[in-house]
Amino acid sequence: MAPLAYPGLFEPVFHNGQCLVDGAMSLGIPAALARQLGGTHVIAVTLPAASPSTLPGNMFQVVTRCFQIMQSRAEESWRMETDLEIAPDVRGVDWNAFGQVRG
Repeated sequence: MAPLAYPGLFEPVFHNGQCLVDGAMSLGIPAALARQLGGTHVIAVTLPAASPSTLPGNMFQVVTRCFQIMQSRAEESWRMETDLEIAPDVRGVDWNAFGQVRG
């Protein structure tokens, strides 16, 4: 559950005496870490943020936009360590559109 624990939206997860939140708070894409651990080919999968076309309508949208800004400012560092970036076109798909999955 910690990967879903966005500060301000969801409670952190406590495990073995540690307070855990989503890893994107400190390292959005761990490309450099993959290299340090011996990775010879690093592939990053990113989900491009939608361009804000309207003002946020609720607190969740405000916090989501803050995370998008934070992640966009960290892009240069992980891109330098990445051999291939995969960025599927997910515009028009909400983050919680689980009902759209075909199975």
